[in-house]
Amino acid sequence: MTIGFGIVGAGRMGQVHTGNVRMRTDATVRAVFDEWREAAERLSGDAAVMRSVEELVSRRDVDVVVVATPAETHAAVVDMAIEAGKAILCEKPFERDLVAARQSAERVRKKSIACMLAFNRRFDASFSALHRQLQQGEIGAPELVFLTSRDPGVPPLDYVARSGGLFRDMMVHDFDVARWLIGEEFEEVYATGACYAEPEIAALGFVDTALVVLKSVSGVTVTVNNAMRATYGYDQRVEVHGAAGKLELGNRFDTSVSRADGDGIRREPPQGFFIERYREAYVAELAYFIQCLVKGELPAPGADDGVQALRLGEAAQESYETGLPVKVSRI
Repeated sequence: MTIGFGIVGAGRMGQVHTGNVRMRTDATVRAVFDEWREAAERLSGDAAVMRSVEELVSRRDVDVVVVATPAETHAAVVDMAIEAGKAILCEKPFERDLVAARQSAERVRKKSIACMLAFNRRFDASFSALHRQLQQGEIGAPELVFLTSRDPGVPPLDYVARSGGLFRDMMVHDFDVARWLIGEEFEEVYATGACYAEPEIAALGFVDTALVVLKSVSGVTVTVNNAMRATYGYDQRVEVHGAAGKLELGNRFDTSVSRADGDGIRREPPQGFFIERYREAYVAELAYFIQCLVKGELPAPGADDGVQALRLGEAAQESYETGLPVKVSRI
């Protein structure tokens, strides 16, 4: 059985998913669509270039729709894939609007659609090992969790405007990781932030640097700090403090070589950006998704996980705007 993929969006993530599908013998790219036809043609290879999303999802040889378009278009693409009965691999955020996300998640449940959110960190070897050790009780019950996620540079302003801002777009990865690591939901969110790297982001009502404190239903405290500009490279770290010890996840480097001399001790910066840092995770994510399809199982993280991450993003944005903690039950 060869699973046919239809790629919607020929940008950076569309290219990543297309490349990974083409490395497999049990899957193939059947069709590609992008609003910019030239981009679709460059990516298509021997796949058909479609004139519309509707045309792509209507193909009988397309079993899976990969949603790799800008955030504000996810709802429309996801809903067309649901109506066509296709499996879905959707980039984050699930959808930009929480109401629309909840409606789509309900349709996914009613139709038993295999819909997976591309929260790739769950499939990274280090994140997976951290999660496994927590589940095994290696450090006892978690009490404090610290998540750091900082990008090497600010994205273009038009991307930030369309994304819904740092809390809804960039930080949803961390919200998903937080829920996954401690295995429970959060009841309160407090957020603060500022624009240090790109002042024009403030005019959009968003921030480029932020700190969020999450309180779980059992009392676990999680802090998430994000920055769109880290001059030293892509910074991805986790620390979990528990009743019997702590677990740490550090940055990845291309080599482990450091140099010490009269000027001090130096090493190379962390791997450049998420494409390099999570290359193997994207491959593992796809392998797991295909395995679920073959077995007839529903994948995780699913649509509901996408909703919950976006819900925390909405709560964080409201907390930032009001300066007050927000009860998640209100969102």
